[in-house]
Formats: sequence, structure tokens, C-alpha cells
Amino acid sequence: MVKSLRDAFYSNFNEAGDQINGIVHLLVTWRIKNMTIAFQLAVFALIVTSSILLISVPVVFASSDGWSSNKNVVFSGTSLWIGLVFLVAILNSLIS
Repeated sequence: MVKSLRDAFYSNFNEAGDQINGIVHLLVTWRIKNMTIAFQLAVFALIVTSSILLISVPVVFASSDGWSSNKNVVFSGTSLWIGLVFLVAILNSLIS
């Protein structure tokens, strides 16, 4: 019988009924590990996107065609950046 939340997730295998709780523990550990990897990849993508935008936006404005021909690129990059910011925030709240 589970008496607390800690018993549900961090049980030992001394009793026969604890094998189910051990499976739950493995699933929780697997989820945390995969969420951490997803969080790290999202942060890396955010850093790369920020670096690309840091270089490309001034280049777009300095080019001879200027804003009129490259505004879709800037809007796409900005939308991607905003989406990644929200993704990192959501993943951060799920991990910690």
C-alpha cells in the first residue's frame, strides 16, 4: 500500500507489490531524462537562432534591396525565436 507520494515513486523491491512501483519509478526517471534532453536542445536552438538573427537583421537592413524584399525572412526568424522562447519556458516549468 502506498502511504505517501514518495513511496509511489521511490520504492525498493523488497515486497512483491513493489515491482509495479519500480516500473513507475523507471518511467518517471525516463521522462525526466528525456525532458532534460529536449530542454537542452530547445535552449541550443534558441541560442543558434538568436545568433543568426543578430547577424542577419542588420545585414537585411544594410542591403540594397532592404526591408521590402527580405521582410519575410526577418518575420520568419522572429516568429521562430518567439516560439522557441515559449517552448523553453514550458519545458523549464515541466523539468523544475
